[in-house]
Amino acid sequence: MKVTYEKEPIDFCDYHAERVIHITTLAGEELIKFNLLDKDRNHLCTVTEKPDNAPIEVSEDNLTSEEIKEIAGVLNEMYPEVEWEEEDLEDTLWVFGLQVTRNESLLEYSRRFDTQVVQYDFTSTDEVLEDDEEVCELEFFEEHLTDTVIIENILIPKILEYDGLDTIILKIIQGGILRCYRLVIKKMIGD
Repeated sequence: MKVTYEKEPIDFCDYHAERVIHITTLAGEELIKFNLLDKDRNHLCTVTEKPDNAPIEVSEDNLTSEEIKEIAGVLNEMYPEVEWEEEDLEDTLWVFGLQVTRNESLLEYSRRFDTQVVQYDFTSTDEVLEDDEEVCELEFFEEHLTDTVIIENILIPKILEYDGLDTIILKIIQGGILRCYRLVIKKMIGD
């Protein structure tokens, strides 16, 4: 059986994060606070997750409407089934910032340990899934595999084990370089 898929690259537009603080409250909640920077490393905003399901707090210090559209555009490439709009700016900046902080953490790990890191999320094009319905995993490879081998020999067989999941958000990090794709499984052709 052969599976065909569409592969679209995702570009994070050289945004960066700094002063990333992970907090564990006495109640065991995991929270995060970070600054989001533009490509020239100018401070755009600070995003803070609050405990007890309080709204995300964003200080929009230097964020322009053009940057907001660019950030929403990146998220639309990753998750087009969700509407990323300026009206929900706090959630948009929080999700985008989490992606950027994760990217930078994985890039540092890959450089330090000379390891190929693969992060993937399995999701659906048909509906917005709850967090517990998605599959999100990290894998580490000492030998450096090609993108095609990772996609066709490792990830496609894994996603086929799940009913209703047909999309892979894939990040491949190697030697300080991030490659990010959105893959949509199109059809299976019999042997």
